[in-house]
Amino acid sequence: MSNSDRLTSQPGEKLPDLSMAQMVRKNAETYALTQTADIVMNKGFSAIFEALHSNYGAVAVKLVRTRRVPHYLWIPILVRDWMNEKGILSQLDHPSIVKLKGSDAQLYLYSLYLDFIPFRDLSRWRNRDNGHYFAGERGDARRVLDDMMAALAHIKSRSIIHNDIKPSNILYDPIKGAILIDFGLAASSSNRKLCTGGTPWYVAPEYLSQRRGPESDEYALGVVMLYLLKATPLSDTTEQQWDISSVSQNPDAFSHMRTRTEKIARKREGLGSTSIEETTKHLLQPDPAKRLSVVSVITSGQTH
Repeated sequence: MSNSDRLTSQPGEKLPDLSMAQMVRKNAETYALTQTADIVMNKGFSAIFEALHSNYGAVAVKLVRTRRVPHYLWIPILVRDWMNEKGILSQLDHPSIVKLKGSDAQLYLYSLYLDFIPFRDLSRWRNRDNGHYFAGERGDARRVLDDMMAALAHIKSRSIIHNDIKPSNILYDPIKGAILIDFGLAASSSNRKLCTGGTPWYVAPEYLSQRRGPESDEYALGVVMLYLLKATPLSDTTEQQWDISSVSQNPDAFSHMRTRTEKIARKREGLGSTSIEETTKHLLQPDPAKRLSVVSVITSGQTH
């Protein structure tokens, strides 16, 4: 899309429906949504769909936007989030991390053009008829662990925290491996502002003390591994949610999270002594200072 051909809306008017058959521009740079089945995700502040782009070919388009045209005060927030994710992704170049191909901005819609990856995310690998446990094999768990350890090592080397490691943010194919996606909550590790977003079941215990760092991503990967090792079902579908942003002010939320971390600690103690289980135990170490460093593991090759 170019500056001369933007989608615009009048005050109070709904934004264009993302299920429309086509989104085509008359200039040299265009993209088209060819069928409603291409829509991958549509939620409050972002939507992701498959499209064909005139310059990049098949892409996943991520729109940072609101459902309705917002008050003008919302625009700086949308721009901030779009610029943050764009800036984070532009620093990353790893085979196990989704790649940014380009971006576009307009009044109420801010787009990121990403590699289109036709893999299921790990939450869709669950057995719905058998308690929502992972339906893959031990070899799949090993491949995901190796790929995600390498991805986190790369992120850490760029002083970035993902802040939302979970099964639905990891795409997986048994042959091509695992790909980490969705850097909407990512931040520089030098940023002292505590990220209060994310998915509660994967947030590390140090968050109870108002701390969050690269080690928190490693803990979240450990929780993902419990699911892949079939030590727990997919928590997103089997456990009650709580608001992690209110943990420091809300005693109920604090208690709920503490109970959850104690449950994970018990699951950790119940793991066996195979190499993949030992690595998962290290990732789930409650003390972040003692938690496994993905950089040291990748360097020494300890995951095999």
